[in-house]
Amino acid sequence: MTLARVVNVIAWCGMLFGCAAAGPPPAPIERSREVAGAPDQVRHQVETKLAALGFSTPHDTGEPAKTSSASPTWAECETILIGGGSDTGQKDFAIPQSRSASVTVRYAPIAAGTRVDITTSFDATYYHRYRGTPFTAACATTGELERALLTAAG
Repeated sequence: MTLARVVNVIAWCGMLFGCAAAGPPPAPIERSREVAGAPDQVRHQVETKLAALGFSTPHDTGEPAKTSSASPTWAECETILIGGGSDTGQKDFAIPQSRSASVTVRYAPIAAGTRVDITTSFDATYYHRYRGTPFTAACATTGELERALLTAAG
């Protein structure tokens, strides 16, 4: 067996073992739960948690709770490839400068208590160094914020 062939076999084995070690796909993110307790009680528990996490909590307006200082653990905000400047071939990476989050929680009475449904959205602000301006991009949830709010619900 030639050296090139041995290297090729080792590379293929490494790729196969690397893929096998990746593990199972992540569990789906829980966004709703049925909990014991009246809707007003559950709402109070969730709003208390939101306030502790730094969210504004508009009472009974239907508006989402918001924060401009979202935790990096709540969402995956990618580094973004940007281009521009006087040379169109210029490329660089922009990293998140700040993160914001918005949460809408809906409460529905059910026979056993309350159904809680959580909808979240996350954005990061980046700086475009070639244009000298900030821009925002959406981020994907990690499920951590949803878990914390559903735990607070009961």
